[in-house]
Amino acid sequence: MFPDSEITKKFSCGSTKCSYIIRFGLAPFYKEELANKVHQAGTIFVVSFDESLNKVLQEEQMDLLLRFWDNELDRIVTRYFDSVFLGHTRAQDLLKMFKCGMGKLNMANMLQISMGGPSTNWKFFELLMQDREELDPNTPSLNLVDYMLFTGHSNMGQ
Repeated sequence: MFPDSEITKKFSCGSTKCSYIIRFGLAPFYKEELANKVHQAGTIFVVSFDESLNKVLQEEQMDLLLRFWDNELDRIVTRYFDSVFLGHTRAQDLLKMFKCGMGKLNMANMLQISMGGPSTNWKFFELLMQDREELDPNTPSLNLVDYMLFTGHSNMGQ
């Protein structure tokens, strides 16, 4: 990639070391940067999540995406935020892992949630609303995006 550099000619990195650097070095840094960007903007955000089977690990994985106004770009952006691995997929477990994945983000600034449609997710949504109410009764209610829009299977025109 850099044939004129003496440093890169001597550099070697196996897949295990490269994976370690990404997982424990780069990923936390970028996640923290994104969380700070959302927090500093003091803006509301939308969370999209979907669970799917991670074929390599043979575990259920919940991927979290954030949609928010980016002041630097002067537009709405959607960014991957995190993935959490689920043991059980009961609604209580989803809520616990969702909160874990959201980390330090101020959940009171979460305006909307977008999710797949299994009945477990509807129970999750109910529990999330109860949780928000208990933390702060003045927190506005969440809007729920048509789950079909997130999964790409919308039948809104029918």
